[in-house]
Amino acid sequence: FLIKAKSRVSSVLVPSAISHQPSAFHHRRPAYDHHVCTVTIICLVRSFNHIFAMSSSISCPVVNDLNVANSDESEYTARCHCGKVEASFWCSNEKITAWDCNCSDCSMRGNVHFMVTRLRVISPNYLDETTLYEWGTKTAKRRFCKTCGILPFYTPRSNPNGFGVTLKCVDFGANGPDVEMKHYDGVNWEKSYSKTGIAEETALEPN
Repeated sequence: FLIKAKSRVSSVLVPSAISHQPSAFHHRRPAYDHHVCTVTIICLVRSFNHIFAMSSSISCPVVNDLNVANSDESEYTARCHCGKVEASFWCSNEKITAWDCNCSDCSMRGNVHFMVTRLRVISPNYLDETTLYEWGTKTAKRRFCKTCGILPFYTPRSNPNGFGVTLKCVDFGANGPDVEMKHYDGVNWEKSYSKTGIAEETALEPN
């Protein structure tokens, strides 16, 4: 998009008694309000930065440093069926909690996912290969593969500061973590959000 910034021009009226002009009022040369111009440009720049930040947050997610791992964590890969959408992430290699949600979207897809705080998209053409779907509060950002329709990872409404990884889109191998299954009542979303404490799974650690 293109943003044009213009200075605001103020036309100053001067009484004829002071200017000694025959008319009751006359117009002086337009005066440019440089302060207003500066403030306007600053606001436009901030707005652009905000729009760019939101766009980046739903396009190619990158969270924290993937090269730093705890002793009980390992790196895994989540991918769609055709392999065009792929991401690497870190999670516990001992035990993870997977959520079986019954909201209208998850129940149709049979979605079972677990939360991670560190994920990096591997696919070089992630935006071109996916299509964004939003509904309801539009907090959740789901980018489905355009080729096979699978959603290997997304930004969930319950954990917008992390990522939900589709359990069946990950091949943990023979030494993968144990999976504890929990139910999330998406039909009664707010009540289940408070009861399950799901937000704590991606809560930032205190400094």
